Amino acid sequence: MLSSHTFSPVNVTVNAGSTVQWTNTDTTHHTVASDTGVTGLNSDSQYPTGLPGGSSFSWLVPSNAVSGTVYYYHCEFHGAAGNGSSLGQGMAGSITIH
Repeated sequence: MLSSHTFSPVNVTVNAGSTVQWTNTDTTHHTVASDTGVTGLNSDSQYPTGLPGGSSFSWLVPSNAVSGTVYYYHCEFHGAAGNGSSLGQGMAGSITIH
């Protein structure tokens, strides 16, 4: 969920092959963007001007993702990317593979 310039929850743990979905419950446009350019983990392909309130974006975690892998992401409007091994600034989150 995206609201009040925060991803909630900030950190999630999922299995490889799972689908992660973000729903914008805010009235402000937001984005979901990989800190390191992970294929498909970028809402811009579906919502080039940002994810509007009430809309959702989904990402299919690669089925071959290795347990312990962490994917970091941020909102391009309200956050900043981390270095690929830590959470970015502002509106940022992570997905850990179980």
